[in-house]
Amino acid sequence: MTPEELEQRERMKQVLDFYNLDRLQFAEKTRTKLGYVNQMLSGKRPVSEIVMRRFCAMYQKVNLEWLMDGIGEMFVDTTPKKNEASKVEEPESEYVADPLSALRRLVDDYRETKRQVDALAAELSRLKAAVRELEERLN
Repeated sequence: MTPEELEQRERMKQVLDFYNLDRLQFAEKTRTKLGYVNQMLSGKRPVSEIVMRRFCAMYQKVNLEWLMDGIGEMFVDTTPKKNEASKVEEPESEYVADPLSALRRLVDDYRETKRQVDALAAELSRLKAAVRELEERLN
């Protein structure tokens, strides 16, 4: 990894520590597979810009420019200026803005998880059969 990628990874860890998020929570919030998150945060893969953008969309006070390039502060100033409108509307979450797409992603995630669980169950059955066969040979 380049020094810039290492610094980027450290900034991502700082933000996760600040919000007290573990890797699983981070994966869920960014709709990223846990294995990829583990590789990203351990330095085996670079931190994905898409993942950083998804995270900043969920945690809008995090400064994307700081997270990506180290420019500025960790958090953006979200307080309205004197000449701005007194009411600042927060952008809607993706579930409110586009519930159908959000639901489709959830269904896709469920199907992928079910496929993985089914594959693990099949592997477990195969391993149990192998253990029984070995036990029979020993007896």
